[in-house]
Amino acid sequence: MAGELITPSTSLRDPGTMLLWSSGRALEFWAGMKIAGEKDRLVKRALVGSASVQLAIYLWSKVDGNLEKPLPSIKAINETNIPGMILTYLVRSGVVYAGLRIAGFKENAWRDALAGCAVTEASVIAMNL
Repeated sequence: MAGELITPSTSLRDPGTMLLWSSGRALEFWAGMKIAGEKDRLVKRALVGSASVQLAIYLWSKVDGNLEKPLPSIKAINETNIPGMILTYLVRSGVVYAGLRIAGFKENAWRDALAGCAVTEASVIAMNL
C-alpha cells in the first residue's frame, strides 16, 4: 500500500473490496475495544463502528471531486501533518461514537470509539509509511 494514495474509490469500487476493507476495520475496532476492556456485545459494537466509518467515507465521496481525492487521514500521513493526523483520528472517533449511540450503545461509547479508532489509526499509519 505504501506510496499508493487511498481514495474513496479504493474501497468503493466493488462490493468485495468494500467488504474486505470493512471487515478489516471491524477487526481493528474489535481489538481496540477489547484492549480497552469492553465485554458487552463486542462484535456488534465493532461492526457498527466499521459500518459508521464506511458510511462516512461513502458520503464524503459524494462531495464534488472527493471520489478520487485521498482520504483526509491518508493525506495527513503523507504530508507528515501530525495535527492533521490527530484531527482525522478524532473525527473518525466521532463518527464511530455517533454510530454506537444511534445503535443504542450508550455505556462506554466514547472509550470504545477512541480505543477502536486508535488501532485503526495505527494501522493506517503503518500501511502508509
